[in-house]
This record gives sequence, structure tokens and C-alpha cells, in this order.
Amino acid sequence: MDVYYISLPQTERPPSPGPFNVLLPFEMVETNLHKILSRWLKLYDKLEPALELFFSATTENHPYGFERRFLTLAQGLETLHRRSSTDTVMPKHEFENLIKELLKACRDKWKPWLKARLNYANELSLRQRMKELFSPYIHYFGAVNVKTLIQDIVITRNYLTHFDKSLESSAKEGVDLWMICQKLEALFQLNLLSRLGFTAEQIFSIEKNYYHFRQKLTMR
Repeated sequence: MDVYYISLPQTERPPSPGPFNVLLPFEMVETNLHKILSRWLKLYDKLEPALELFFSATTENHPYGFERRFLTLAQGLETLHRRSSTDTVMPKHEFENLIKELLKACRDKWKPWLKARLNYANELSLRQRMKELFSPYIHYFGAVNVKTLIQDIVITRNYLTHFDKSLESSAKEGVDLWMICQKLEALFQLNLLSRLGFTAEQIFSIEKNYYHFRQKLTMR
């Protein structure tokens, strides 16, 4: 029995790599391709969930619209930061001592509830993670106000996750949300280029010569 179904992310035609849709020209990698591939394999082992989210969000025919694409990119960047950083709100031993003190002062019947709520309380917020991810690359975003961009990302993510009515009017949609997706894609690419060992000069050259990449960074 043959089974037919719609595969939404499937593209009708295979991609056609060319000078206008390839991030890295071969000339930039031909002398050290073996090193870059080795770094990529190690990076993939460490950051696989984040990379899978990035690839699923940037599929040519993304099936779920800007909202799902945005959420996937935001989650991917949050995962990338979590997998590559040990930063926490406070040092681990201080946090553990704080939990002990709070549980000690809590009534027994509320301890399971409190312990569950505190389980991830030492994690950085999305805002803090975005600040750290953007920080080395702010100059690439031209006249874009990165502080405002991060605010828009956080509010929109929170609204699309919880659908809090108080955030609805501030959450971005339509063209504005599409532009934020472009910025998140570019931020992801900048982080990957750095982690693969490309120098600031090489990344600047990529930004200068690859129009679509430059457009993602500078559009407002």
C-alpha cells in the first residue's frame, strides 16, 4: 500500500549554490579547510540541538510562518549560549546555600513546590543571554539599536510562549517580526563563524562582500 502525504519543509527543487547565496567563498577556506571541518565536527557534537533548531528555522520552505520561525531561532540561540557558557546568576555554591536556607524556612507541605520553582532559578534569562550573544558583534549591526532589538525579542518570545494579554500590543508581528528573524539568523551565523575560527578581519570581509548577509545585519 502506497502512502502519500504532504512534507511541508520539503523544497520542490534542490538548492542551487551560487555566489549570491553562499556565505563563504571557497577562496576563504581552501588553505585550511581541514581545520574548519574538524572544528565543525567538534562544534556539532557540542551544539547539536542549537544547530538543528537553526537549520529547521532556515529551511527554504519553513512550514509554520514567522511566529514559529522566530521562536525556533530564539530557542536555538538560547540553547547555543547555554551549551557554550557556564554563566549563572550567582556562583553555584552560593545558589545551593540559598536554596537550603529558603527550604529550611519553608513549611514542609510547600517544600516540593518551592524546590521545583527554584530548580532553574540560577539560569540566565533570555535577555541576559541575548546581551552576551550580541555583545561582540554590535558594530556589525550598523545603526540598529541592539538594546531595543533585544527588548523586542524578549517581549515577543514571552508573548508567543504564554500569550499574556498585557504583552500583546508590544509583541512584533508581520514585517517587523520577519526583520527580527533576519537579525537572529545573522547573529547565529556570526557566532558560528567565530567559533569555527574565522578572524574579525575575515568576518568583516564576509559581511562586506555577501550582500544578503549584510542586508540581514543592517535592515531596520
